[in-house]
Amino acid sequence: MFSKTLSVFGVGHNNRRMPVDDANANLLCTFYFKDSEKTLFYLPNGDEMSFAKFETLIGQYAGCLKQLGVKKGDRVAAQVSKTAGNIALYLATLQLGAIYIPLNTDYKLDEIHYFLTDSEPVLFVCQEENKLHYLTLDLDHELHFLTIVGEEELRHAARKSLAHLEIEHMHPDDVASICYTSDENLTIKNQEAVKRDWFTIGWFDNIRIVHAIVENSTTGRPKGAMITHSNLSTNAESLCRIWRFMRQDILLHALPVYHVHGLFVALNTVFQKGCSVIFLPKFDTDLVMQYLPKCTMMMGVPTYYTRLLHNANFEKNLVKSVRIFISGSAPLLDNTWLEFKRRTGHEILERYGMTEGQMICSNPYDGPRKPVLLFLFLGTVGLPLPNVQVRIRKGVLEYKGPNLFKGYWRLPEKTKNEFSDDGYFISGDLAKRDENGFISILGRCKDLIISGGLNVYPKEIEQEIDSLAGVLESSVIGVPHLDFGEAVVALVVVNEQEQKISEMEIIKILKTQIANYKVPKKILFVDSLPRNKMGKVQKNLLRDSFKNLFSN
Repeated sequence: MFSKTLSVFGVGHNNRRMPVDDANANLLCTFYFKDSEKTLFYLPNGDEMSFAKFETLIGQYAGCLKQLGVKKGDRVAAQVSKTAGNIALYLATLQLGAIYIPLNTDYKLDEIHYFLTDSEPVLFVCQEENKLHYLTLDLDHELHFLTIVGEEELRHAARKSLAHLEIEHMHPDDVASICYTSDENLTIKNQEAVKRDWFTIGWFDNIRIVHAIVENSTTGRPKGAMITHSNLSTNAESLCRIWRFMRQDILLHALPVYHVHGLFVALNTVFQKGCSVIFLPKFDTDLVMQYLPKCTMMMGVPTYYTRLLHNANFEKNLVKSVRIFISGSAPLLDNTWLEFKRRTGHEILERYGMTEGQMICSNPYDGPRKPVLLFLFLGTVGLPLPNVQVRIRKGVLEYKGPNLFKGYWRLPEKTKNEFSDDGYFISGDLAKRDENGFISILGRCKDLIISGGLNVYPKEIEQEIDSLAGVLESSVIGVPHLDFGEAVVALVVVNEQEQKISEMEIIKILKTQIANYKVPKKILFVDSLPRNKMGKVQKNLLRDSFKNLFSN
């Protein structure tokens, strides 16, 4: 595997190498490069950052965090912009043996209140413009201290800080990150605080050290998934192997870095293999098309690929250098897959994962990625990763392996209930497996519709509707119905460039394709479907919007 001349995060300006003990040799906070002057980050402003410079930056951040009092086992929460410096913050946190908590940049005050109260970090790094806003928070830290610092303040302090060269001794099962996950949209309700007291206790390099002593209570409970150092490193190693990562690869990265997909799946593989990354601040169709000819790989959510296809200038010549396109975080529509292949010659590789397990299944690098049966494309997420065991019990996918998280933060009963007696994690995803072992995801258990006592799987109906001429995409939900318990309802987005299709035409066609009890009682045409940042359709919002559809 790796040689003993491992390069250590936090190397000083002279780029000297430090020995790595065997206990830490397989952790993500150590990695090996033969050429540290090689470019790691290509930035859209034309700047480049080498591995050596990035290592120094990580060491400076680690030194700064250490001076701020961060130590092994502490939590560091970060709601920060997408910069190379903030990736250094993530890795510096790991180097100190602390726990990194990435938070969505869209979260508002009430949402941040919940996460800080639940995780009790010693340090919260936020975007500069939000700092004063967050100082008004009423937090319950059980009298623990919290430091709030703006990301620019921290960046300037880190630049002037002495690099911290030592890596804290860690066990592979130590928690590296807590990633919050929720099946539904987060709902937080703040109750009146009974006590609040912000006060300044000192300064560090012009950073105001602010502590809070408060008492408060909240309702609403997203789950914090505890991901270990071993989870991160073994998953990255498996993905590098099955997706054939090479040191000469250049990954186009337009994903957010507060999510498992962009932070762990995409970047950890880059660090593991020592390749380069074009690091874009966000997905922008024109910017992505500008950089596609310069990359060899791209990871994205399905929405990225549909937006590229909607651009008339997106053509085969742009992707001549790309060897693989990977899609995840939300289901990839067959129409998108087929059109992308027609336009570019590339078959998008779809994979399957979740916060609790990072990556679980992937279509093969070689061979069919969407197996064809009777001329119908049956969208699959491929085969289990090496050393990952997958089974389907009562229609629900369960798995275990070195990628499996440690449990939910401070929720032992919830953790216990989510695992089988023999150690498999119960994913909550409905799935099936074909004779070749390929896994297909049918939807979430909570999305299952029981209409008149019969089970209806939304994805089956969505695939039928999406295949119709004139339909761009659809989402099928169950809504309350006095007679059926739940009625099947389809929300349909039409393709404006094709001949329009009516509700009666869709229902007539569906009655020839599926059983009558599966045919929607109502077809509603909408301009678009609500999606989260990772491209997943927010069915909970649709169910709430149309819950009274049959009330009369």
